[in-house]
Amino acid sequence: MGELLLDADLHARSALRDPNPDKAAARVRTWGEVIEAAAAVWAAIPDRDNDPRMAQLHARAARPNPRWPGGGEGDLTLTTVAASLTRAADLVSARRHPTAALSEAGHLDAEAARTRLMHTVYVVSHAVALSLDHHVRDLRRRLEAGRAVPAGESLTHARTARERATATERLAGLYLETRWPAALAGQHQPSPDTSRLQTAVARWDVAAHRALTRSPTIADLSAVAQVQAQLALATSMLTAAAAHAGLVDGASFAQRLAPSLVEAERAWAHLGANLRQLTGRDRRRNPELLLTANELTASLREYTHDHSGLARPSAVAQDEAFWEVTRTLRGAAAAAPDIAQTVREVLVEAELSASATSIHALVAAHLGRDLQEAWVNPADLAHHRQVPLPQAARGALAETAERAVHAVRAVDVAAGTLHPAGTVGASARSVDPVATGWRRHERESPGRDAAGPGVGCER
Repeated sequence: MGELLLDADLHARSALRDPNPDKAAARVRTWGEVIEAAAAVWAAIPDRDNDPRMAQLHARAARPNPRWPGGGEGDLTLTTVAASLTRAADLVSARRHPTAALSEAGHLDAEAARTRLMHTVYVVSHAVALSLDHHVRDLRRRLEAGRAVPAGESLTHARTARERATATERLAGLYLETRWPAALAGQHQPSPDTSRLQTAVARWDVAAHRALTRSPTIADLSAVAQVQAQLALATSMLTAAAAHAGLVDGASFAQRLAPSLVEAERAWAHLGANLRQLTGRDRRRNPELLLTANELTASLREYTHDHSGLARPSAVAQDEAFWEVTRTLRGAAAAAPDIAQTVREVLVEAELSASATSIHALVAAHLGRDLQEAWVNPADLAHHRQVPLPQAARGALAETAERAVHAVRAVDVAAGTLHPAGTVGASARSVDPVATGWRRHERESPGRDAAGPGVGCER
């Protein structure tokens, strides 16, 4: 359950990076689902004091406005948060003994779980309030300029929704004042098992190849790109920790492998962002890909995260089997070029479709809007239809995928030059943690298009 709560918390944080006013309505629709799922988890966790704080928040969010925002799509990031919390509630409800007394260690673990859960609600409410704040400003500017607001919009209803989200954020913040992050120290965290990461990396490689060769969707390609970006970042962070501890040669890492990993992560992230733009309503994902992606992410977080944020490099490298971790990640780097090449081939040759609106936005961003030749039928664009991926979009995506191919090949070559170091020397101390992601807290959050609900990370 702890991994599911961490997954929900990190996805909630990622929503803060994009306070887009266009997402305000979708986030309001999904906000209630998050609060309801959080209330279900809260009720399932044993509590000596029967704290009613989450019930208070649930009562506020359970009164949706029937007039605004109305029906429509939800926010993908918040939907993922709600799905992870729902899964956590199911797990706790199914395994909790109804009459067993709670030990002191169990009480501290339950307190940590409630604290992280309330933090997730706090961050989600803040993300919703931010989007609504930008949305309200846009509507107010239109009215002040004498222009009509879009059909279905209401400045009054948007302000009311913002006030509700802000009030929920404040109430959650009051609960966290004396608990975050201190209460997280009581969370039960077993020592990582290197065999779990080895198995997760191998199964991910198999699942990725299967998904890419069996009628893949745009959402499948997006998930592959996202996980590969996370894997490159985790490899950089953990190998930097190994270099600081003197387990690998610091100079070789800093001069060759670290820059290559940074470039690989950027290339995968860029490709993933373009593919997310095309996903639209078609979010079908291969179930095996979804399961193995979440298990790999959870197994990496055992090393990269600790309580409220990223783990300290010195603490991570204390694991006696940490050299095996770096060797497993080098194996993943060796497998990455083939995955990247397969992704590129799929983008060029496979039958792929996306919404005309998202295709238009993608190609316009890459090639400009003043082209003589139309790449999307205006009728398809007006009706938001799913259409085959045109050559212009394939070319833009293939170009981005080609950069990923070159980047991961450079990582593979650089990883082959990395070797164990006997003691910590000057070369190890020269590694800059800022350049390898350890102090770049924003980079640890998942992308806005997550690999999917928290299935497969249930420990």
